Amino acid sequence: MFLKCDLSDEQRVTEELSSLINNLNSQEEHVSILINNAGIRDNKGLIDLDPERIKSMFNINTLSPIWILQKVITNHIDIVLPKNPHSQLFIVTVSSILGTFAPKNLSIYSATKAASISIHEALMQELKDYQESIRLLLITTGQLSTTMFKDVEPSRLFFAPIVDHTKLARSIVEKVELGYSGCISEPFYANFLPGVRTVPQCIQDFCRYVSEIDKKIKDD
Repeated sequence: MFLKCDLSDEQRVTEELSSLINNLNSQEEHVSILINNAGIRDNKGLIDLDPERIKSMFNINTLSPIWILQKVITNHIDIVLPKNPHSQLFIVTVSSILGTFAPKNLSIYSATKAASISIHEALMQELKDYQESIRLLLITTGQLSTTMFKDVEPSRLFFAPIVDHTKLARSIVEKVELGYSGCISEPFYANFLPGVRTVPQCIQDFCRYVSEIDKKIKDD
């Protein structure tokens, strides 16, 4: 089944999702895997961004996953589990390392990804009573081999290689099949970026200089 939906429209999202969930419930079925992967970006500094574009980015990148999470998780806890306590729900949140280390001209995109990371971390604690039934997996990646960042010329490929999105997708499937919870960070350096924020600003600036992260996103 494929549902076409404008993720920036809360009413459409909730209506389509409610219809899907009700249809599954009537057939004694349920959502078993949820992958929040939608995202859009812009190449402008904060003060140059149109307010409607900012709203659209937050609606699609941050709020639509929240609307979906609320519906799917609530249904799983209130409807699915009472009927079948062994039913599983796997939730995958695809975020970005830019949610931990924001570059120039990607302030709003980075903010939306930071929000998705925080939501995942909080949900891990809020759903601890259901950890055997609801598994949460966070994906934080560097530049992917997709068209979304095809305009970005990578540098320092030895330390920051482009992540093959096909291989990453296979890895996600494997983790879901194993019932893995936690976080996958690719490539290797992505595991250490959150720690960079704790060091003195001069070291952060040096990391930015070496990586050239603030030179890659050209202002439209």
